[in-house]
Amino acid sequence: MTREHEIYDADGNLLGNISLSDMQMKRLAAGGLISVRYHTPQLLRQVLGEHSGVFELMLKDGKIVSQGAEELKRYIALLDAIEVANA
Repeated sequence: MTREHEIYDADGNLLGNISLSDMQMKRLAAGGLISVRYHTPQLLRQVLGEHSGVFELMLKDGKIVSQGAEELKRYIALLDAIEVANA
C-alpha cells in the first residue's frame, strides 16, 4: 500500500508530498536511505519532454528529508504535469 508523505529539506522546510510504500517506510524507519529514480513516461515524452533524475530520502528527527531538494521539486512538478496530461 502507498500513502502520501510530507517531504522536507535539510532545513526543515516542507517541499511537498509524495507517495511512499509501506516497504519504503520500513526501510527509512530502520535507518536506511531510499534512492528515487524517475523519468518521463515514454508515451508522454512528446508532450512533456524528457525529464529524469534521482534523489535520496532519509528519516531525520521523525521527518522524511530529501538529500536533493531541487531534484525532488522537479519530480513533484513532473508528477503534476503527468496528472494534467492524463486528464
